[in-house]
Amino acid sequence: MITDLSTHLLIITLCVLLLGWNPYGNNFILLANGKSSSSCVNILSKPFIPDLTPTLRNPLRGFASYEDTYETFTFPQSLEYRYFPLNVLMNSMNNFTFSNTQNNNRDNLEKYLNDVKKRKRQAILRVYLDYPNCCPDGTYNTGVPSFLFQGQNAVTLTPYTEYGGGQSPDYSNERLVSALEAFIQKLGQHYDGDTRIAYIQVGLLGYWGEWHTYPNTNQMAPLSTRWRVLTAFYNAFNVTKILVSQDSMQYFCPPLGNVAFPSIGFHDDAFTDATYSGTTPQDYYFYNRLQSRIPDLNKFLTQNSTNAKVGAVIGGELYPSNQAKIFKSGWTGQNFKIVFRERIKTSVDEYQRALNASVLLGYAFTVNDISLCNATSTSMNLKLNLQNIGSAPFPYPNITLLVSLRNGTLTSDTILSTQSVNIIGVTPSTGVQTFSLNFQWSSSYGVKYSPQVLLRLQSKHVPSEIPIAFAVKGAPTDGSPFVALEDRVQVSNQDTQPEVSKSSTQPNTSPKVSTKTSPKTSRGVNNGQASLAVSDRKQQGPLATFVCVVMLLLLFF
Repeated sequence: MITDLSTHLLIITLCVLLLGWNPYGNNFILLANGKSSSSCVNILSKPFIPDLTPTLRNPLRGFASYEDTYETFTFPQSLEYRYFPLNVLMNSMNNFTFSNTQNNNRDNLEKYLNDVKKRKRQAILRVYLDYPNCCPDGTYNTGVPSFLFQGQNAVTLTPYTEYGGGQSPDYSNERLVSALEAFIQKLGQHYDGDTRIAYIQVGLLGYWGEWHTYPNTNQMAPLSTRWRVLTAFYNAFNVTKILVSQDSMQYFCPPLGNVAFPSIGFHDDAFTDATYSGTTPQDYYFYNRLQSRIPDLNKFLTQNSTNAKVGAVIGGELYPSNQAKIFKSGWTGQNFKIVFRERIKTSVDEYQRALNASVLLGYAFTVNDISLCNATSTSMNLKLNLQNIGSAPFPYPNITLLVSLRNGTLTSDTILSTQSVNIIGVTPSTGVQTFSLNFQWSSSYGVKYSPQVLLRLQSKHVPSEIPIAFAVKGAPTDGSPFVALEDRVQVSNQDTQPEVSKSSTQPNTSPKVSTKTSPKTSRGVNNGQASLAVSDRKQQGPLATFVCVVMLLLLFF
């Protein structure tokens, strides 16, 4: 029997060391973590660097060009904007010409949408009745269908001189309002959910379809007409997102709790002119109108995966007189730190400033890090931390993260398993969201190393030809999968030390793997060794236990 106190302590310490020892160097990893052998300990972990640059051409966001300038407009974009007069789309109450072949096909809506798709873009559409100083031939042409000027209760026009002049229709005319309702219903039947279209603006009423006739306010449509037009759009479109001019708010827009059209958003047709001011706000500024009428903008903009009638979008037109100068050095105007935040650099040229601004408009999904644990030859657990570092939620109720496992070797390239997760709930206001996935596959694949992890983003509201890139440094932009985890760990034989294998089948399209973490964490110096503590302890356990028992017997006898 050993009676010396210091010897007692030494023996107890040696027992602890033996039971916690890992021959590969991760001393005390199990005991220090308080984890049992069944714990999920990372064997590979990889952080990523957030970067908005790959998202420049992402769909449903950013700056859009006018359709007439698409051939010369080389700015990265996924959207095009186009007006159509109603009279080229509607010949009578029951005759609609969406495939009109007149005027050199310019007004052929179907052809235009097909051309947009070929350009790997989506369209923003607005139909109008009255476009001041219209049209391409230099003369004014009304957008009112000709049949409405014939017969009883014909539509009348009121001329005006503002904005180059035009003719405002009588928006209280019942034939006109009924025709608008019929057109909206047919438009919805043909195009609701059409992925060639990003958004449809309500238009139709007011100058340019912007829901105002300023300064001739007596020419504007009465409240009853505005209500009927909004109701028709709301009923006709269950998928495609609809926006109405923010000028509608000077006439009608109750608080969010009583909004009759929660899926109809707003567009600001004077963006950067009457949008926001932190020092001298005005009640007619877009931002102030929204705040006063819709207290919870996050709620108003957040999509619902089970109800397409919830969740609106916000857009607008960069004020025409500012378009040529806003990104020049020395330009002064409204303070837009709240819009573009402070990521815009000041020591870059005009084009780069425009890129910086465009990339901040809309959603941007980044992967903060990815971790692999409990990998065997037939299963694996995976954890991903995702975040939307953009300025808005994804605009439609479906955005899917596809996670695929590839058993890539020199002789084969097999997808073992794929899982999909709807990440619509990842918004700028929710911060980092964690997704834990469990994968299983057949032993017939003969997996020797943990599979590579491939990530994709896709949405049923976006054509498959248009890729959605991650906001991660080095992420691909051509639609190819993002190889998020390329290094691999041997898993077919847990009784031997795993070795990390560098894949030679795919180029590294993402930042280099970092398998080192702080020694203060539970992952040790090399994450690949953390899982070894479980399997190695099976080998050392009986011997270590026997030695400790002998020592403890000496301690008390």
